[in-house]
This record gives sequence, structure tokens and C-alpha cells, in this order.
Amino acid sequence: MLSKSIWASALLAITILTTSSQAVKPLLTKDGHIDKPHLLDNLDGLRGGLEKYMKNPKRHVTKWGPGWISSDCKSFAVTRNFSISDIETYSVLYDDCASPWILCHHKHSPDPPAHFFENFGRIPVHARSYVRGAVIAPDPKTPGAYNGGDFIAVFTVQNAFKHQLGTFETLLHETGHSLDHHAYKPNGAQLSQTKEWTDAVTADAKVSDTYGASTLAENVAQMTVIAAYDVNVPGHFQKIEPKWRDIQNTLALMRKTQTDAGDLLIPSGMCTRRIENPKPLPIKRKVRRRSQLDVEADSDDELDLVESDTVLGGGPSRRSEMPDVSLAEGLEVIPPSKHGIEYRCEH
Repeated sequence: MLSKSIWASALLAITILTTSSQAVKPLLTKDGHIDKPHLLDNLDGLRGGLEKYMKNPKRHVTKWGPGWISSDCKSFAVTRNFSISDIETYSVLYDDCASPWILCHHKHSPDPPAHFFENFGRIPVHARSYVRGAVIAPDPKTPGAYNGGDFIAVFTVQNAFKHQLGTFETLLHETGHSLDHHAYKPNGAQLSQTKEWTDAVTADAKVSDTYGASTLAENVAQMTVIAAYDVNVPGHFQKIEPKWRDIQNTLALMRKTQTDAGDLLIPSGMCTRRIENPKPLPIKRKVRRRSQLDVEADSDDELDLVESDTVLGGGPSRRSEMPDVSLAEGLEVIPPSKHGIEYRCEH
């Protein structure tokens, strides 16, 4: 059996077919889409193999006490017009890392917390280390996700007719955006913007799938999912896709890149480096207090709105102890991604 490094090198050695005398059609359209036919409609067919062979590690879950929310999840709730009181924050410690990830769950999400934490844990630890945290929330119509500054948000459909669970490949795709920006290539280079990636996409007969043709960045994220299948599932990608050679150059480059970066897509070992966790923030709510000048007033219009150091959902109460989100001693701190881009994806 070929070792994974030899296999990756052999694949990468496949000749990139370019002919200088032949007119080459521009790779990208004016709006940045990859102008190539699609090998697949979507990556749904990879789900079974990914979930079977990319096992999630054991975990210990601690729900944050009353009065606290992570800074990322608070920003998410405010931006998306969710009530902060509907967001539950958890410290999830997986047995492949000495420090927990801070994950949030909207209490009306159809995806139970345990299922969400299980899928997040399936992300190989060396790739997971480039993610600050994540949240899952409901949407009445459209499933989707985004990665903003290495924080992942996932939306699953919740309405009278559908109760949708989140999927592992969605989380892996969004992780791919973080890997693209500061893991796959050294010195902060973005893989999707390199000439070698453009050359590989140009040389292939097709592009991964419909969504992978959206932009070069989305192509890297989708190829992250395909490469994870290829390096973890017996028989590789070719076992389920007979026309896999139509994307052989991007697949070979992705395999080599993840290997060179430390086997990012293979679940093994312990975390050695992490992005710092988001900070815990106190939850304050506005409560009504009667004006001293209108002590006999009955209408809300004659009451003052003041911020009170109380716990949401109840009266005055002692806030629980502030959660500890510090990283374990000895972990190298990964600088946060500087791109600040939100990759909004429909899944």
C-alpha cells in the first residue's frame, strides 16, 4: 500500500495539461465564478463515509451558568436580531485537546446540542484548532452557514413543515475557509489566491460541484471536504466517483497541501496550538423602575428603563462565577485571521 505522502506526490505528479498554442478560456467570469462544468451537484453523497470514518472524540460539556454569554455569540445574536436570552453557551472539552471550545446553541434550533457538539468534534483537531468557536441557530426558510473571523455560524431550517439537523460537511466546509487563510500556506498566504491553485483548477476538466464553482475561495472549502473524504475513507474519493480524474489536479494539490501543513484533515494526535477563545461577557437586561417623581404612575410610559445586573429570565439574582476560557499552559497561540471576511454559504 502506498503511504499517504507517496500517494499525494504521485497524484500531484499528474501532468497539468496546458498547451501554449491553444487559446485558453478565462477561468473566472466577471463576477468571480469558475467557468467550468461541475463534477457533482453537491457533496451530500460524502456524508455517510465522512461520519463513519471521521469519529468524534469523547467530550465533556459544561453549560455556562446564568448571566454569561461568549463575546462572539453575543455579537451574533445582536447582528441577527436574536434574543440573547435564547442563546445557550457551553464549554466543550474534547479529549484530544487540553482546552475547551466555546460553542453556542439557540434554544429553538432543531439540531440538539449533543448532535451539534458531536459534529463539531468530528473536525480533525489540527484543523479544529483554527476555529474560535461556533453557534447553531434556526432559520424559517433557508439553511446556510458563514465563517466570520474564524467563528462559524450554522443555520438549520425550523418551521411547521421541516426540522433540519446540521451536517458535518457544512462545519468542515466552513473550517476550510479558516484553513485557507492561515493554515494551508505559511506566512499568511491564502491558498485560494495562489497561482498554484489557479493552475490546478484551470488544468482540471471540471470543478468539484455547483457551490464549489462560486469562487476560488469556495472551491478550496469544498475541496477541503472532498480531500478529507479521500484521505480518511477506505477506497478514497474514486470509490464513489468514477469520474474523479476530472478534478485530479485540485484534489492532488489539496492532499499535498494538507499533508505539508501537518495532516490537518486526519483525525489524530492532540492539539498543540489554538486560537484564543472568545471572552465571556455579562448579560445585562433592561428593567423598568418607577420614577421617583411619579411614584404613583401606573403606565409603562412613566417608568424609567435602567440596566440591571440581573439574570435574564428572573428577578434580581447573583450572577454565576465567570467561566474560565483561558488556554491550557503550553499551547501555542494562533494569531486570529486578519481577513475579517464573512463567507456566507448556502448548504
